Amino acid sequence: MKVLFVEDEKELNEVGTAQMRSKGHKVWQFYTVEDARAVIKSEGDSIDLLIADYQLSDGEGIHLLMEAKLQKPSIIVAIVSAYLSQMEMETLKNEDIPFFHKPILYSDVLNKLAVS
Repeated sequence: MKVLFVEDEKELNEVGTAQMRSKGHKVWQFYTVEDARAVIKSEGDSIDLLIADYQLSDGEGIHLLMEAKLQKPSIIVAIVSAYLSQMEMETLKNEDIPFFHKPILYSDVLNKLAVS
């Protein structure tokens, strides 16, 4: 599976990428919405899964996920966050976007999304 992973905290990005790669997935790791958006435009059809932090240094991961779903409706998406307000959780539920609270093992995220 080809995974686009967007996490702006370097250590969490490295750990999450390593966990998913250890399960045999090809992982493109990014730190910003802007960089991830460029890959979605150029490689969108080949991305199977997009996991993003909710709050990134240059935007919100939810907007990135929604853009990706418009381009490729079959893409699997998920949000991870250390903190989500009740309103943010409701937005994710309304958009049918699964979310996970950090800290988390990304192998657990893959299992829960049934892509392990």
